[in-house]
Amino acid sequence: NYWPGGYSFLPNGEKITILKASINSLEGIPGTILDDKFTVAAGSKSISILELQQAGKKKMSVSSFLNGNKISKNQKMVVKAI
Repeated sequence: NYWPGGYSFLPNGEKITILKASINSLEGIPGTILDDKFTVAAGSKSISILELQQAGKKKMSVSSFLNGNKISKNQKMVVKAI
């Protein structure tokens, strides 16, 4: 179990668990994907997702996830703390 952690729902509705992330200074409307590296706006800052886990799958780096999944700038997600 990872703690603290968070989960979110991808634009297609799939739930992911966010295992590692870093904070950076990009701004935007909360939940908006800001770039093709999976940076998500959180108000006056943003988080860059570094490691995640899809339901029923092994944990993976964001680069591995992006190799098999399409995430586009300006799509919307919802990030919640667990």
